[in-house]
Amino acid sequence: ALTNNTRRRVDKVFKRSIALDCVCYIIIGIAGYLTQPIDTPDLIIERTNIFSSDWVMIIGRIAVILTLFTKIAVNYNALRVSAVTLIGKDTKEMGKLLNFIITFTTLILTTLVCALYQSITDYISLLGSFCSVLIAFFFPCLVYVKGNEYPLKSWKNIVSIILAGILILIGFVSGYFTISRIINK
Repeated sequence: ALTNNTRRRVDKVFKRSIALDCVCYIIIGIAGYLTQPIDTPDLIIERTNIFSSDWVMIIGRIAVILTLFTKIAVNYNALRVSAVTLIGKDTKEMGKLLNFIITFTTLILTTLVCALYQSITDYISLLGSFCSVLIAFFFPCLVYVKGNEYPLKSWKNIVSIILAGILILIGFVSGYFTISRIINK
């Protein structure tokens, strides 16, 4: 938990976390594409080795792992806070039982998806296009719009809804194409 968590400090942590995610993914994606521009794999860290000891890609794989670890913690906290806020409780009132139920349900659902569907590239695509979009964009936008003091027709709320809506639409369209690709295999 963030010590002395004022709104400004929490926003600062989230903005830096999102910026770090973006920087890591952009560097890995550009470096991966530039090193294998023909037949680029769907998951860039699966590209073929260029040298006998491809230390650059090893660093890239470690960076992806670190990014995923930090992203899971940030996104899960946003999911937990959003879920508690949507049911009408204050996060400070959240007891251990409610925290356990949210955590257990999230873990069971994600574990079931992993166990039932084992193709890593398609799994990452589905996870990103449906679950991540809801956790990272839909719920935080809903909590922001519901929790701020501005009216629903305020330009800040409208811009938030439009941006989140566009990102959610892109994610769902990607998920649709992934599902159609899986069915056609």
